[in-house]
Amino acid sequence: MLVGQAFQSVQFIAQDYLGTVPEGVLVECVRMTAAYAAQPVDINTSLTAIGLLWNMADFFGRTITGLLRAADGNTAEGGGDPSGSAVGAAAARAATGGEKKAALIAEVLLLPLFTSLQQLCSDQRPEVRAFGCVGYAEV
Repeated sequence: MLVGQAFQSVQFIAQDYLGTVPEGVLVECVRMTAAYAAQPVDINTSLTAIGLLWNMADFFGRTITGLLRAADGNTAEGGGDPSGSAVGAAAARAATGGEKKAALIAEVLLLPLFTSLQQLCSDQRPEVRAFGCVGYAEV
């Protein structure tokens, strides 16, 4: 009973407020959701947590895509500036910053998320194992 009640808070944050969670806390949200997915007490909590991991992966993927598109836009705008103006240099720095942030999200958030889904593929409960494998393959 306590697992389900505590999980409701995690579920609420992951479903409705993931975009407002500070970047430093997102990795803890991934870890906590993965822990709820792996817990053996309540299968419904495990299955719901796997669904949340899917949603998180989608959210992080869209964030990375947006950062890379913005970086490409900044490069396209500033890259053709032969005068070497400050605007062109600022655009190049912004592009590099967006690419670095995208790589950081992939390494710090998506890698542990995919590792958790992969581990769920070998869970002893068939339902969790199947859902984890589908999630791993689909994401």
